[in-house]
Amino acid sequence: MRIAYLENGVKTPSLPILVDLANALHISVDALLVDSLDYSLSSSDSNLHRLLLDCDETEQTVIIRMAKELKAALVSLGI
Repeated sequence: MRIAYLENGVKTPSLPILVDLANALHISVDALLVDSLDYSLSSSDSNLHRLLLDCDETEQTVIIRMAKELKAALVSLGI
C-alpha cells in the first residue's frame, strides 16, 4: 500500500500498519487513534502522561511514587 493513500485518507490502514505506524512514532495505538474515537478513556492526552513522556526512568519512578502517595493521602482524608 502506498503511504500517500493513507496520508490522503483514500485507504484505511490495516491493524498491522497501525501498529507499525505507532511503533515508528514511539506512541501507543490508542494515542494514534484518540482523535478519531467518539469516546475514549485514553490517558495518552492527560497532563500527567505528557509530563512523564519528558522524563527519564528515574524521574518517572519518583513522580509515579509521589502521585500514588498523594492519592493515598487524599483517600485517607476522604477527598
